[in-house]
Amino acid sequence: LDLKNGIEYAVSFKAKAGEERAVKLQAGIDEEDWHNIGLDEEVTLGKEWKDYEYKFTASEVAPMKNRVGFVLGMAKG
Repeated sequence: LDLKNGIEYAVSFKAKAGEERAVKLQAGIDEEDWHNIGLDEEVTLGKEWKDYEYKFTASEVAPMKNRVGFVLGMAKG
């Protein structure tokens, strides 16, 4: 993604899980040193579909080298 420093962005999604569990929602650069750029949220998913929205202000971005993603390995199952 081509994000800009100091700009507020919103990430929205729908999610559920087979059983309640936590996942991480993060934004970081897609090159070495892989640092975070302002979004690092723990999201607790339940068994029903739910809408989520998180806002963050981007900082220390890399031109065309930014990504938003989920860390799913916080629990077994």
